[in-house]
Amino acid sequence: MTSQGQTQNTITNAQAREPRLLRSIRRTFSFVATALTSAALLACEVAHETVISTQGSPTSTAVPSDKATPQGGVDGGGGNGYNGRPLESYKINDMMALAEVKNSILPMLSNLKKSFLPLAADLTFILRERNWYMIPAALEQISATKIGVYFPTDQLAIQNFSDIWMNAKIYNGMETSDRSTILLHEMVMGVKLLQGAGALDRCLATATISSLDGTPQATYEGRRTSCYQDYSRAGLVFEPPDISLEKADYEHIRALTTKLESTHGTLDGAELKAWLKASNVRVYDAQ
Repeated sequence: MTSQGQTQNTITNAQAREPRLLRSIRRTFSFVATALTSAALLACEVAHETVISTQGSPTSTAVPSDKATPQGGVDGGGGNGYNGRPLESYKINDMMALAEVKNSILPMLSNLKKSFLPLAADLTFILRERNWYMIPAALEQISATKIGVYFPTDQLAIQNFSDIWMNAKIYNGMETSDRSTILLHEMVMGVKLLQGAGALDRCLATATISSLDGTPQATYEGRRTSCYQDYSRAGLVFEPPDISLEKADYEHIRALTTKLESTHGTLDGAELKAWLKASNVRVYDAQ
C-alpha cells in the first residue's frame, strides 16, 4: 500500500473513532450536568423552607412552624398582671392606714426626727412616695451569700428605685411586730438606695424635711415643685440610678433596722450621722 493510502486509512479510522470519543465525553458531561442540576434543585427546595422574602428584608431566615414566635409588640409595652388581676390592683393605697405603721413606724419616726431629722425625712419619703405592693407570689430570691447569711431564707420583699414588692402570702401570716420590722427594713433599704438614686429623688427626699419640722404645708409643696422644675430644666428628672449592693451593705441595713427598732428612734444624732457615713448607708455632709 502506498504512503498516500496509509494516510487515508489513518484519517478514516480517526474519523470512525472520533464520534465514539465525543459520545463518551458527552455522556460524561451529561452525567455531571444532571448531578449539578439535581443539587441545584435540591438547594432550591431547601431554600424554599428556610428563606422567605419580606419587605425590607429579602433574605430573612424563616422560623420553622413548630418553633414559630409571635411578631410585633414584643418590646412595645402592655399591661401585666398576676392571677388574673392587673399588677396595679395589688398596690397599697394608704400605707399610713396600716396598723403596724400607725402603732410602730410612726411613733419611731416621731422620736427620730428629734434625734436626726434628715434620716427621719428620708424614711418618711420612702414610706410615702414608693409604690408598695402586696402580691400573693414568691419573689425572686437573692442569694444567701449575697446578703451575708449562711442558710436559706424567705424572700419577704424586694425593691427597686420606685417599687417595693411584698410577699403577701408570708406577710399576712406574720405577727404585727414582725410586719413592722420588715416594713422598717424596706424603708432603710430605700434610704440606702437613695445614695445612688437620681438627683430629683434626693431633692424630693430632702424637701420632705419641710413636712416634718413645722414648716407650713404650702412651703413644703413649693419646695417639691422646685425640685421638679430645677431638675426638669437640668434634664435630670429621669437620671439613671447608680448603685450596687454588697454583703456589707445588707449587714449595715439590718444593723440600722435593729437599732431604730430597739431604741424606738431615740438616738444620739451626731453619733448616728457619723455611723451612717462610716457604713456608707447614707452620707449627710450638708446637714
